[in-house]
Amino acid sequence: MEFVKPGGWLFIVFPPYYSPFGAHQHLLDNTMGKIPFIQSLPNAIFNQAYKNARLQIDVEEVSRLRHIRLTIGKMRRAIINARLELVREELYFIRPVFKMKFGLPTIKANFLRHIPGAREFVALEASYLLRKPK
Repeated sequence: MEFVKPGGWLFIVFPPYYSPFGAHQHLLDNTMGKIPFIQSLPNAIFNQAYKNARLQIDVEEVSRLRHIRLTIGKMRRAIINARLELVREELYFIRPVFKMKFGLPTIKANFLRHIPGAREFVALEASYLLRKPK
């Protein structure tokens, strides 16, 4: 983690891959992109979502995210492997950005931290405040 100096901070926010729109399929701007949990379908069906996408860059991003499949469990392991200090972890039912986009209140789901399967499917956002030890 060379880009973070000792004592430096890192803030990471992402939708867990297996949450309703964790594959960022809404970027495809087509009918398939509006279907929640589409990333749980087999590749042959999931790949059909690409056919009518508006922008190639969005297709590439959704494809990249399908390959990475970032989950809360993977993030926690990456934090440990990178020897970063976990300062704060927040999980949300309703993401903070939805207040700006849709006028919805932010609703946390931190109790899901200790429920491995449910947190990956139910939390719409995971955020991490990390620090690199000095």
